[in-house]
Amino acid sequence: MDAQTLVLVNTIVSFVMTLTMFGLYLANRQQHSLIDWSFAGAAFFANSLLNLLYNMQTMPYLLGPPLGNTFLVASYLFLLSGICHYLGQPLRLSFLLSFLIVTYLLNTTDYAQADVFNRILLNYPLLIAINLYTVYRVLAARLTMIRAAVITFVVVLSCNIVQMLLRLTIFVLIQLQLVPMEDNTFSLDIGSLAVLLFLLLAMISCMLLLVRQKTLQLQQLAETDPLTGWLNRHSMVPRLDAEWQRCQRQSQPLSIIAFDIDHFKQVNDQHGHQTGDRVLQQVCQLAAAELRGYDMMFRIGGEEFIACLPNVSADQLQQISERLRQKIANHRFDSDLPLSVSISVGCATATPQHEHWSSLLDQADKAQYQAKRRGRNQVFQFDPLAKAILC
Repeated sequence: MDAQTLVLVNTIVSFVMTLTMFGLYLANRQQHSLIDWSFAGAAFFANSLLNLLYNMQTMPYLLGPPLGNTFLVASYLFLLSGICHYLGQPLRLSFLLSFLIVTYLLNTTDYAQADVFNRILLNYPLLIAINLYTVYRVLAARLTMIRAAVITFVVVLSCNIVQMLLRLTIFVLIQLQLVPMEDNTFSLDIGSLAVLLFLLLAMISCMLLLVRQKTLQLQQLAETDPLTGWLNRHSMVPRLDAEWQRCQRQSQPLSIIAFDIDHFKQVNDQHGHQTGDRVLQQVCQLAAAELRGYDMMFRIGGEEFIACLPNVSADQLQQISERLRQKIANHRFDSDLPLSVSISVGCATATPQHEHWSSLLDQADKAQYQAKRRGRNQVFQFDPLAKAILC
């Protein structure tokens, strides 16, 4: 396949990339990264089309290489801009436009007009720098939940950086007359093939990032209570199964806290359901502040909650539960009304006699029942000998 055919194929592929990304954006207008990536495809398309026209007929220099190289830089800039939008840190449009104007002006200088190798030595460092910064932004975001998609994207960009560095090195050697030009015409043609492969792989990688993000969002919606942000009952069994097995393997204690809001129906009846929802949200926020980031917190009913605390002993559990109870009892939930609530807490810690977390949860429920039976706003810790003792 000769260079002209490769440029034609690049033109077609970049056009398809543009339509694909723009079509996805029309279907999901909240994903602003898609419009950036469609602009990246459009810039690739404009660059390839301009190369075709420039090779087929005589054109003024200012409408040829300077404009084509600016479009090429724009394609990489919009790829970066799409990543920044994906990460929620968009680049300013003024920065993008300023960068492109400077690129065009650099390509109109006497140095750039003197020789094609001068333009390569001028533009390739820009392209490499943009690719390196794109890789840095992706890695710095630490997207551990979509690691496979991130690795794919970084590998694609890294390969593109490597091929550009190799080609730049060859061009420098040619300029220094250390390598004869006739022995390296291959390096001039392979660039178009490299761009073609990069276009295809970059489009796949970008779509993979979006698909993985959407999958995680759907999973979060399925497992999370929308009001409080805590995990729901549906996700409790597989998560507690995994945590129980991990603690068993590592010989770590596992504790469970079960609590609900005392007389919560009266809050809804007297103050309305909107106030009741705010109380639920604030109770969860207060409870989460007393727990650790890796403790698992579940809303299993209207005002019923469970927290799973790995590597927490019975003595530590007593202190944590009492702090949680006091913090909620002392909190004022509405600035306009003298509204306060309390919780009844039951807790239990696994012993060698426990064969499954379900029995531990049952004991925490029994301890919570004791807290309610004895007047509410109390913490009870289950004792397998005394059945339940006050913490």
